Amino acid sequence: MQQASESHEKAVEILKQQLQDLQKQMESTLQGDTDTKLQRILDQKCYLEKEVESLNTVLEFKVADILRLRKENLEMQEEIIFTFFIVFCCNIYLGFKYLKKKEI
Repeated sequence: MQQASESHEKAVEILKQQLQDLQKQMESTLQGDTDTKLQRILDQKCYLEKEVESLNTVLEFKVADILRLRKENLEMQEEIIFTFFIVFCCNIYLGFKYLKKKEI
């Protein structure tokens, strides 16, 4: 009976040791998974920060283009208004000239 009890105690000790080893292995695996996940998240954060920086650069270029186009548009509008004014004045002048010829 004592032999069975000793055998039983050895088996329990072996099982306890195996359980502890398994627990350490699981903790190590979980820690590794956590580190891997954390690294992936940090990599993604870095990528997204670079992407935001790139998009901000593109946005700056687009804003500069829009400002340049607005300025060109205003200059063209001024040119059109000036041209219209010149044509209008020429028509008035020609109209007066025509009326004077008619009077003569």
